[in-house]
Amino acid sequence: MKIRFRNAAILCLCLTIIVAGNTIAQDLQPILDAVNKLDTRLKAAIEKEAQTRADEIAALRSEIRQLKSSPTGVNDSDRLGVIEARIDSLLTITATPSDVTPTVTPESLAALSAEILSLRTHVAELQSELTQENEPEVPVATADELASLGQRLDSLKLQFAETRDHEVEEPAHGDTRIHGKLYSHAVADVTDGASKSNEFAVSRAYLTFISELSRNASMRITTDFKTIDERYDVLVKYAFLNWESHFSNGTFGIRLGLQPTMYLYGMDGIWGHRYVEETILEREHILTPSDLAATVSFGIGENAKHGIFSLAVLNGTSYTQVSEENGRKDVNAVLFTQPLQSVPSLEKSAFAAQVYYGTQNESLNDLTVIDTAGPTPDTTVIEVEASDWKRTIVSLGGLLAVNSRLDLGFDVNLVTLGDGPERVNVSQRATSIFATLHLREFVSEKSKLRHLSLFARRDFYDPDTESDRDDLTATILGIESAPLAGLKIALNYRVDTFDDDNLADQKQLYVNTLFMF
Repeated sequence: MKIRFRNAAILCLCLTIIVAGNTIAQDLQPILDAVNKLDTRLKAAIEKEAQTRADEIAALRSEIRQLKSSPTGVNDSDRLGVIEARIDSLLTITATPSDVTPTVTPESLAALSAEILSLRTHVAELQSELTQENEPEVPVATADELASLGQRLDSLKLQFAETRDHEVEEPAHGDTRIHGKLYSHAVADVTDGASKSNEFAVSRAYLTFISELSRNASMRITTDFKTIDERYDVLVKYAFLNWESHFSNGTFGIRLGLQPTMYLYGMDGIWGHRYVEETILEREHILTPSDLAATVSFGIGENAKHGIFSLAVLNGTSYTQVSEENGRKDVNAVLFTQPLQSVPSLEKSAFAAQVYYGTQNESLNDLTVIDTAGPTPDTTVIEVEASDWKRTIVSLGGLLAVNSRLDLGFDVNLVTLGDGPERVNVSQRATSIFATLHLREFVSEKSKLRHLSLFARRDFYDPDTESDRDDLTATILGIESAPLAGLKIALNYRVDTFDDDNLADQKQLYVNTLFMF
């Protein structure tokens, strides 16, 4: 009897455990289904967010390649700063501010993932307990845990639903990006004995559209709002198609259309204060900053890490006067390189060189000269050659960047210009030296002087090396403030000194501003 009673007791206990286990398993199944569903949606959201960020970073890096016609890292430095800051923000995990509509951020998704992992672990433990021999109290002990687990899961589902509603939409492929620059200034004439005139003016406004047509091809259009004949007018400065080969890691490219002349574009970045003053070749109207051309570029190193060499065939006109007066084409070879990247204190230093050979935009029609000094008119036909209006430019430029504290730059240009048929060629020299001292490297992180820099530039221009007393020396001394990513302000004093004693020195006080988005 004792044996039968003991067997019956054991049988009852087993039946109790089996029934309780089936009940718990049925209760756990909806939770497991919800966790699996949530996990699937979470993974999809993570993948979508990662793809969205990757696409935007790829688009921004493509724009950087557009801006860096030379890979010195200094071309169009203001816009590059904004792009690099945006890329850093995309690569950095930051919390969503409380005053901004929440989005699916990496940390929120990571938190959900950790919560799901915790739930899965706990459910696994409960399931494991069902398969083991347990005391009868086990089902009673897990009831409260299951209720708490259900509440946590409901809360988690609600949190994920709210977050999902604010997911960032993935941008459509080929969307056009827009950015712009505005140059303005206030100037006062402080020349001795002058009328002390002054003015406010918008000197330049650029609006740029960049569109990715495919993985390899992109298009850029830049408009230029400037003063022409004492009135404002809008011109197209750049309008070109850019193609890069992905077979060679981006080290081969072709550009067609109205595009930058490469040396001027690169030297603008090396000088670093284009909104204050143009580089000397452009300032003295020796070379245009944009021309209709076809350019082939070759990168030095993987992804043009060490530099770029470009060879262009140009009309020899200008974006301000596109009509061509002759059928001749100009050739321009330009090299930009960063030879000191292996030296940490000098890694941002750059070197530039160009050879420009062509013909000025002058008519090559033969000239008919009639001499009426004698008793009968004497007619002479002068054949005009391209060499009569030749234009050659040999340039060397560079930047020595020391520990991001001091930038020392130079730009030396030797120019030969034809002066017409049966006339001697004119030789010119245009040299510029400049420096920028960045105070941020000398003060604490909390100092208000961190956004300030001091700059100086001195130009020497000789329009005819065979002529005396025609030289010009231009000096700029200034202080620049960059309190915001899209704003720069420069207070500067300028003096133009002439060798001609009949010309008085010109002195002006400027406040230049750059607004950028």
